[in-house]
Amino acid sequence: AFTMGDGSSGLMESVLTALTSTPGAIDDIDRLVKRLSTTEQGRQVLPPGWDEFWPSVVEARSRLASRP
Repeated sequence: AFTMGDGSSGLMESVLTALTSTPGAIDDIDRLVKRLSTTEQGRQVLPPGWDEFWPSVVEARSRLASRP
């Protein structure tokens, strides 16, 4: 699970704020995450639990983009 005790709560808050106020930033972050995920070193940069957390954010972004 995405841990909240190591400073990542601020990260989660920032991601959720971006989702609602500047959703295009989620697309930028997603591109970065995809690039990081291609290497072991890049995957180590992402916080523990990111792989479980991020797909939910991308799904929420997709749903917001498809709303009229």
